[in-house]
Amino acid sequence: MDSNEIIGLIAAFLAALAFGSYGVPMKGEAATRVNVDPLVFQTYKASVVLLTSSLLIVVNNLMANFESTENKDPSVKTFNPWSIYDFTPWAFVSASMWVPGGTAGVYAIRRAGLAISVGLWSCVIVILSFVWGVLVFHEKQRSGVRGAMKALAVLCSGLCGIAYFSSFEAESKNERQQWDKVTKHAEKENIEVRESTPLMELADAEKENSMSLDFETYPHCGVPPHSHQTVHIDPPAFLCPDGKPKKHTIHIPEYNIGICMAVLNGVFAASIMVPLHYAPPSATQDFFVFSPFGKVLWKIVPSKFPAKS
Repeated sequence: MDSNEIIGLIAAFLAALAFGSYGVPMKGEAATRVNVDPLVFQTYKASVVLLTSSLLIVVNNLMANFESTENKDPSVKTFNPWSIYDFTPWAFVSASMWVPGGTAGVYAIRRAGLAISVGLWSCVIVILSFVWGVLVFHEKQRSGVRGAMKALAVLCSGLCGIAYFSSFEAESKNERQQWDKVTKHAEKENIEVRESTPLMELADAEKENSMSLDFETYPHCGVPPHSHQTVHIDPPAFLCPDGKPKKHTIHIPEYNIGICMAVLNGVFAASIMVPLHYAPPSATQDFFVFSPFGKVLWKIVPSKFPAKS
């Protein structure tokens, strides 16, 4: 393995690390304590992307100028200078999917947890990207469609397994042991033991409401994330036979909504790069990527791992 391949592998690793870790700040204690709205958090993300991307444009142009003076073969370029003429309106199409998708992703992480949300939308991204590339744009696969589908199934199975086994409900061992002691003592004394009383249930509800909004940040709470939080939806009165919406209120746990939002984020994320297919070559070669670090890695990886004909 030569130095170019090592650089390419390092770049790919850093890209995966950055993409897999960008949701970690959403689980921080500060964000959890103030319960930042997902759209507000997405606005912060977009602002930082604009700032860092602007800085990287400057870095890219400096690298392009340096390469043009040092490179003896002008046909081989890693960096190309950016100008306003390289802008494409198709970027707005990608942004229109990135913003709602990112907002849904923030909601999913805050409500369903980081492990299961990322694992779920990763599966959706892999499946839909395969559909876009192979079935819609008819991209050729070395192993054929069947081989690609087998690899897709194995990858999605692994991702689902990771998400599933990483999101089990935590249960306090001490409380479980104490409860076992109480039940054993009750059996010896022939005492009927109730698992809860109305006062205990009320106290437990108050305790849950006072706990952190984030299960993974505070795992000692022993309850699944937002299991005690439910969205109540009253249907319109004209849809109710008796005209009383309160009797037909729909109760949806926010955890389940978070799962749906993770799927929605996967759908948008898998479709973000589809406009790249229709963008002009000057934009697709260099400056279509809107992720700040992804832009540099997008340039490095293909240059170090050229496609084999």
